[in-house]
Amino acid sequence: MVMTDYGINGIEMCPPWAPALGFAGATLALVFTCIGSAYGTGKAAQGISAVGVSKPEVRAHPPTLLAVRTSDTVSRVAWCCLVPSR
Repeated sequence: MVMTDYGINGIEMCPPWAPALGFAGATLALVFTCIGSAYGTGKAAQGISAVGVSKPEVRAHPPTLLAVRTSDTVSRVAWCCLVPSR
């Protein structure tokens, strides 16, 4: 089975399952981005909590809190792009 040529040179050389590999690659990229963002956010929160318990005189500075919030927002936006709306 060969794809028909609609004016694109070389398309007849592509197997019919080639687009599935492209979609799978894009999906895996988004999934691993979300996983990495969630892991990084968790580790940052764990570190901030550990410092808060061991050294209560040191407070969390706004740039640290902003970095955690930004990574959380990025993971939520990427997740919204992955989940189809009803």
